[in-house]
Amino acid sequence: MPDTPDPDVDVGKINTDIGAESSPRPVMTRRLSTSGLNIWGGRILEEYLPELRGKQAIAVYNEMRKGNPVIGGFLRAIEMAFRSVKWADIPYDDSPEAASRAALQTSVRNDMEITWADGIADMTTVLPFGHAPFEMTFKIRNGRPGSNFNDNKVGLKSLDLVPQDTIERWDTENPRSSNIIALVQKAPPGYEDITIPMDKIVNFRLRREKNNPEGESILRQAYRPWLFMNNLEAIEGISLERTGAGIPLIVIPKGGTTIKDKGSDSDEQAAIDIVKSVRVDEQGGIVLWEGWEFRLARPEGRVDPDLFDLAIKRHRANMLISVLAAFLEFGTARVGSFALAEQSRSFFELALEGYLNIIEETWNSKVVPLLFELNGVVDGKYPVMTHTAVGSPQLESLSKYIKELTEKGFLAPSPILNQYLRDLARFPSGATVAERMAGIATSAEADVDADTPQQTAVAAQATNGASPVQSPAQNKNGNINRNQSLEGDEESNRELIRRIARKASD
Repeated sequence: MPDTPDPDVDVGKINTDIGAESSPRPVMTRRLSTSGLNIWGGRILEEYLPELRGKQAIAVYNEMRKGNPVIGGFLRAIEMAFRSVKWADIPYDDSPEAASRAALQTSVRNDMEITWADGIADMTTVLPFGHAPFEMTFKIRNGRPGSNFNDNKVGLKSLDLVPQDTIERWDTENPRSSNIIALVQKAPPGYEDITIPMDKIVNFRLRREKNNPEGESILRQAYRPWLFMNNLEAIEGISLERTGAGIPLIVIPKGGTTIKDKGSDSDEQAAIDIVKSVRVDEQGGIVLWEGWEFRLARPEGRVDPDLFDLAIKRHRANMLISVLAAFLEFGTARVGSFALAEQSRSFFELALEGYLNIIEETWNSKVVPLLFELNGVVDGKYPVMTHTAVGSPQLESLSKYIKELTEKGFLAPSPILNQYLRDLARFPSGATVAERMAGIATSAEADVDADTPQQTAVAAQATNGASPVQSPAQNKNGNINRNQSLEGDEESNRELIRRIARKASD
């Protein structure tokens, strides 16, 4: 039996025992392959259709989401669903330090120039365009007007979307490399090249295949049916107009001049202009010379409008299937059972959950470590941002499930679970000012195992990191004074955090 290799020996120098002559193994700690990304001059050329590359693709997808009612409504519904999701930061363990870091992360998200809900709305542009790069700008939290906190920690000043239609190219390490190191933007009104290092960018993308920074749009497979449906709708409108109103026809009298003879001043050109401009409406009318004849001719074979309708519906159905939203067709096509619609809807909600997981994982892997490193925390112990389920859960079934788990001892009540269930039921989040102040005043004397409604509300606030440095309090007259600070009661606040952390871990 061969000897066990020394752990300090470079694995690239360990020899094999095959054959008389040994050969070195490849180095195990360094990647030898490449992603194979097809990039030339900063342009990604992975797409085989030229019209779906770079800025041309962005223009097409923009037309699809803004000009088509099916796609536009579908994406708007997703945006509203994402806005209704509740986000929370979970401590890495039950220690006071973990609770403090989770509270810091939540306060950072709630202390940006834009609201977190608006940021989520911008992040949903990853769906039609395949990628949504954001530039991170940081600040020192030293009080108003720049921040609601004055703890001198580093926070996010803003998280700004780099509009996809302003991305000029992606810079690489060298012409032979596919490793992206910067994003180059060219935007109005200056149209100057702005280079943004990727270290300053958090890029949400639907697919990571070949480490493509542009990902892949969810509308990619819907492009072909959308294109056919668009053309058919245009042809249908023209056909119905022509077959309904008739085709304008002008008979030029004998001796009329032709374009070949007189050019733009000819009778033939005048007749062409009249035919092109005539419309049947309240302002309709034409002026003719003596001897000219005008009439609306009707084609002998009329097109059946139902043929257009069937073809358009087929392409619309394919478009919805491509985005996993076929259940939207059941109400209009009068096909499909209720059970099938529910199953398709559940599958669609799973897809939405996957899209949210992309946002969550990208945030946790890119923004969170950088945020805490800038605050001097380099031990790798960070809170995790997570979210409630998207869609409308079956509360009755869920309540029975939780009841059974609790009765059998597999699930213990906790503030985090309480707040999660309230979020699922769309209950108002957080406590009122009076409830919160009462909860803070009584929490230091409460037993760890007590689970009063006030403690639950305060626990939800603290675990969500909703306690800024400037907290509301009551003045001598019993009125709310929103400018009074609670810094003098720091010890009781720390004790509260410890109790909450222990409570959440039970």
